[in-house]
Amino acid sequence: MTKGLESGELRKDLLAVHQGTLDKQMAFDRHLAVFSTFEKLIEDHETQSTEILSTIDTNMIKFKKMKSGKGSKDKLEFFASIDEGLKSYYENMGLLTNGSKFYKQMQTYLTSLHLYINDFVTSRQVEKDDMMAQLGGGSYY
Repeated sequence: MTKGLESGELRKDLLAVHQGTLDKQMAFDRHLAVFSTFEKLIEDHETQSTEILSTIDTNMIKFKKMKSGKGSKDKLEFFASIDEGLKSYYENMGLLTNGSKFYKQMQTYLTSLHLYINDFVTSRQVEKDDMMAQLGGGSYY
């Protein structure tokens, strides 16, 4: 079985499509809709990452001014704020990378499931038509 069918919900939907209680497009859309929330989270993290980079750029200008001036307490506070911003940036980049990998992997799984369901339904239709022809009932389309 393909990796795309490891999820219990995907298997349930595949069985429901096979039994005719669920439309194959509805099953595909249902699982695809789940990942739109992940896509939104990734976009939010990208926005947050951009804001952090902007803050870093702004602080770089302050840093250059402070570097040329005096006052070690101000410099320490400034470096602490930069360090905090960098930690947040690296954390967000890690989350964004993980989210992107997850989303891409699940997109592959859903596409695999969709193709598998289409093949499954088509093969069952061909079998049905063959059996109808063998029974002398002719082909029903």
